[in-house]
Amino acid sequence: MRSELDAVLGESVDVEAMQLVADVVLFDGGAFDAFVEQWAAFLPPDERDLADSWHDAHLDLFRVDAVRPHEGLTLRHVPAGDPRTVLDRTVGENIRPGDTVCARLLPVGHEWHNYGGLHPVGADRNAAVLDLVTAPTPSPAELVRTLRGA
Repeated sequence: MRSELDAVLGESVDVEAMQLVADVVLFDGGAFDAFVEQWAAFLPPDERDLADSWHDAHLDLFRVDAVRPHEGLTLRHVPAGDPRTVLDRTVGENIRPGDTVCARLLPVGHEWHNYGGLHPVGADRNAAVLDLVTAPTPSPAELVRTLRGA
């Protein structure tokens, strides 16, 4: 997987690219599942439950309804239209209502959090990204390639 991701990124590695790669390696590349499997016996029950709730989390396509810089945002799931209030202290003014983004929303109690970044998706790539994130098992390299617009 490392060589595929290196080939996709090439020389252009920035903070957003690293955030995307970290998210994809953790969840789509199996690193998070491997960690939980290895350390499950040492996790307190509440942390094990949280890890279990994140097991099926996947990248998805959302339209931005509202932004609260350094607090969070309201996202609308593109395929279903369901709105989600998301806590994300890193969201800034570079994300605006009406933008389309790809994100992995993670449940924490009764809230939704975003830790893997918001990855803007241009209108010309909406269909390709939607096809990819709804595929049964998208490859980590293909996710990075498509979301980076390569």
